Amino acid sequence: MKIRCKKFGDDYTQVRGHEDTIVDFLKDHSFYLKWSYTYEKDKFYGSKFALTHPVTLQTKTFKNTPETYYRLTPKGEILIEEREENPVYTAVLFTIHKEKGKFDDLAWADLLLQAPNFNSLQTITPEHEYVVHTVTDKKQKAYPLFEGGVIIFNEYKNIKTIFNDADGDGFKKTLVKNGYQPIQKERG
Repeated sequence: MKIRCKKFGDDYTQVRGHEDTIVDFLKDHSFYLKWSYTYEKDKFYGSKFALTHPVTLQTKTFKNTPETYYRLTPKGEILIEEREENPVYTAVLFTIHKEKGKFDDLAWADLLLQAPNFNSLQTITPEHEYVVHTVTDKKQKAYPLFEGGVIIFNEYKNIKTIFNDADGDGFKKTLVKNGYQPIQKERG
């Protein structure tokens, strides 16, 4: 079974509609050497920030477009990220063992084996414990995976993360508990 889902609660907020929060944050912190905020009254996307870093002296600018997100750090820095407004992920339930004379849904196998960052699936114990190894240009990762675990794929079909249902909550509750909101069920 596949479930399409969106992530919530990753500490990044859309700049649009939060310009006052950013201005107040900049007034309350002295991280940047200098900063400016300009806006055009009649334009919904007319705001622009310019922040000068104290060490590099480089000026970072960003606007309040729908794709611009920010996160405030305790030391006073503002992290900016350009992203799609609401990226959609695909979650699949990992079921590999034969039960009651038939195999469970193997949608996970199709996505896992075709994931560009998939390297290997290693059996750890005969009690349904595995490790999924991924490789990217920057790093290698190993995710423990148990029967009933959830594999999350991003929009580019890369493995994003894996969650194991240690509490026996089920597929959808495991997604929600880990910050993903199911939006629709897919066949396959």
